[in-house]
Amino acid sequence: MVLSDERKQLAKLKEKMGKHQGENEKVVYDMCRAFEQLEQRGEQRINELYAFLMEQERYEDMRKAMGDREYRKELYKELKMV
Repeated sequence: MVLSDERKQLAKLKEKMGKHQGENEKVVYDMCRAFEQLEQRGEQRINELYAFLMEQERYEDMRKAMGDREYRKELYKELKMV
């Protein structure tokens, strides 16, 4: 699943960044916080999309969106969630 792969990549990046010491420590911390905030926003956005699709009984769109990132982007545009 795409989201799972993205989380794995984010975790690897956080681990690499967390190993830096000294002057870069604050920068690394700030970047990690920014990544976490972006991840939270992404999760919120996808949850809102799925909630809307369920409410509208658009189950086939939801199923397709779960496995197709480009289709999700189309839905975000259609629903003005860009």
